[in-house]
Amino acid sequence: LKKVIVRGRVPFDEVGVSLSQVDLGKNGYLVLLDGRGNALYHPDSKRLLRRYDGPGRAALTTSEGHGMGRDASGQEVYWIAHRLVPEGTRVGETWTLMAVIPRHQIMALASQGTRIHLGAGLVTLLLVGSLGYGFSRRITQPIVHAAEAAHQLALGETHTRITSDHGPREIRQLAHAFNSMVAEVVHHRTDLEKLVELRTRSLQEQKERSNNLSAQLHAAFEATEEAILILRHDGVVLGANRRFGLFFGARVESLAGSTFNQWQQDFFGCFADPQSISDRWSQTVSQTARAQPEPKWQVLRPERRVLDVYASPLIAESGDSIGQLWVFRDLTHEQQLQESLEQAQKMEAI
Repeated sequence: LKKVIVRGRVPFDEVGVSLSQVDLGKNGYLVLLDGRGNALYHPDSKRLLRRYDGPGRAALTTSEGHGMGRDASGQEVYWIAHRLVPEGTRVGETWTLMAVIPRHQIMALASQGTRIHLGAGLVTLLLVGSLGYGFSRRITQPIVHAAEAAHQLALGETHTRITSDHGPREIRQLAHAFNSMVAEVVHHRTDLEKLVELRTRSLQEQKERSNNLSAQLHAAFEATEEAILILRHDGVVLGANRRFGLFFGARVESLAGSTFNQWQQDFFGCFADPQSISDRWSQTVSQTARAQPEPKWQVLRPERRVLDVYASPLIAESGDSIGQLWVFRDLTHEQQLQESLEQAQKMEAI
């Protein structure tokens, strides 16, 4: 078998006739260029098979697909190029089909389209306005009534209701839903008022009981014969009774809210051995268990006293220590009686 290459010529006039029938307006036209930039079709027959140098020639060497330019007469035109790949042309090279339209023609088409759209919009607006005006009263009147009812409800008039006998189905549904909502709100409001009243009464009773208990505890706190000092974990004085002020010559009114560090020097200075008492105090504060320092603490001023001291940490429900309770009991009288008894026993023995 031999390979044979068959060549033939096809008249190109049919392509030119097809392209000339494309309507691009009065001055618009098409140009078909081969891969080397020669005009295969041009409305001006003198430019056929010649190098194209008109608007859009940049599309032959770049990837630009459209742009603005000027034709031979200096008129500003708009061009757009479409590339025909070799598979489409079947001649082994890329052809370029280019449309060239004068700018004023495009602007005229745009202005015409704008006028058409404006006219259509105006007609639509007039039609919609007419329909809206015709149905506005029927539609808006129930809505106005609903708005007025909602405003009255916001002012606290819970008896407000919307008549649901007239109007479109949606308005009747809205009125029914509104009336149901108002009834439910009134019901919940009544229940809430009862609950608030009940809670308020309960809180008042609890407050009264708490005040009574506080008064009783305060009376017991002040009436006890022991001196009491309550310190927070950071050393702030939470409370001290008048007996504490009597034992140590302190103004109880000025102690509340102060820190122990502010007056500890005066406090420890009341004892016969300030340094020893200070060490015992620090040791007791650092312990988490209850402690009763020994021996008895000797006080020299403002009066001589022998004190029995009891200390206990204040433990919260969480188990954390929140402070320290100190109780000082005066053993001076007991000590004197004990010494008198011992003296009498010695005299009797002699």
